[in-house]
Amino acid sequence: AFGLKAITLTLTSVDVVRGSLATAHLGVKSGVTHKDLWKAYRQAAAGKIILCDRYPSVKNGYPDSPLLAELVHNPNADPLRRKLARFEADRYKEIPTPDLIIYLSAPLEIAVERNATRSKKEPEDYVRRRHATSSNLEFGDAEVFRINTNQPLDQTILAFKKAIWNAL
Repeated sequence: AFGLKAITLTLTSVDVVRGSLATAHLGVKSGVTHKDLWKAYRQAAAGKIILCDRYPSVKNGYPDSPLLAELVHNPNADPLRRKLARFEADRYKEIPTPDLIIYLSAPLEIAVERNATRSKKEPEDYVRRRHATSSNLEFGDAEVFRINTNQPLDQTILAFKKAIWNAL
């Protein structure tokens, strides 16, 4: 439907702070328009299942959340930056509350260990800071199902699937 040629879901153990990544891959056929994608969005609002791998926290400045919020009401901020901050805030307000957030996490030491085995390592202090800000994200009224990825991958996948089935 909607000109999609393929939809796949992958849950992989990756070397980032959170430890695992769930990604929905949508291959769009040639000729799909912006209007077609909005039609898909409306279908989602009508009850179709939509998966995404990021959702903003209600805390400004945290991963995947507004970064410019403090500039909106700052009279000393550059006018262009304030305008961009308002634009950013308006876009975030348009994001609907999801039915379910599946929050994948790993203990700090596991995140540091996984980073050390990556081909593209991040500095350890960055991993520690990112873990600290990502460990206690808040998502407002959305239901949150937490999965600790410090377990075998097949158990993480099973927990992920159970969370989705229980939400249906």
